[in-house]
Order: sequence, then C-alpha cells, then structure tokens
Amino acid sequence: MSTKSNEELPSIDPTQLSAVTGGVTDTSSSSDLTAAMQQMVASLQDLTQNQNSGSGNMLMEMLPLMMMMRGSEAAAAPPVEYPPPQIPGWTLIP
Repeated sequence: MSTKSNEELPSIDPTQLSAVTGGVTDTSSSSDLTAAMQQMVASLQDLTQNQNSGSGNMLMEMLPLMMMMRGSEAAAAPPVEYPPPQIPGWTLIP
C-alpha cells in the first residue's frame, strides 16, 4: 500500500456497498459494549487480587521450612573463640 497523499482511494460499487453486513447502526449497542468491558475489567481485577493474596499464603507455608533451614545452619557453624581480655593486675585462671 502506498503512502502518497495525492493518490485517490478507489470507488466502491453501490451494490457491493449495500451487501456489507455488520457494524454499528445505533448507539444502544455501545452501552452493551461498555457493560461487557466493565465486566472484563472487574474480572481481571479479581484475578490480580487472588494472585496477590496467594503470594502471602505461600510465604506462610514456607516459613516453617525456612526456620528449620536457619536452625540447621546455626547448629553446623563452629563456635567462635575470642582471646581472653588482657586486664592489668588480673590473672586468668583456666
């Protein structure tokens, strides 16, 4: 298809044009379309709310597992030994 602005569109035969079906002939169907769109938007909002609330439930289900993993890591770590403090006039008795 050419993008030249000086080209004219081809004319349509009126008999072919009368055979065209479909399209919008009145504005009452636009209210039906608006209602359908509103219903779809509401459904999408419900879906996103369900997915967002589901992620909180998954965290609550994984929390005990995470706590158990944390406990096993803490038990496996070797104890840290610090040198005894050097205080003048005091003697360390082992």
